[in-house]
Amino acid sequence: MKNTSFFPVLLFVVVFSIGLEATYMRFGEIGNEQAGWIAVVAVMAAAVAASVRIANQWDRVIVL
Repeated sequence: MKNTSFFPVLLFVVVFSIGLEATYMRFGEIGNEQAGWIAVVAVMAAAVAASVRIANQWDRVIVL
């Protein structure tokens, strides 16, 4: 059974929230152009969250 971590979900929420706020501050009200930027931010946040891997304590890991 795969042990899931809350950290990738937390990271997705944080990155998406920052991107959503930046989009809103840049464009103001949400419209068609802003929806495209929000989709881009969501894809970027998903990529960042998917790239995170947490090692178990008992695993030996070498970080280069």
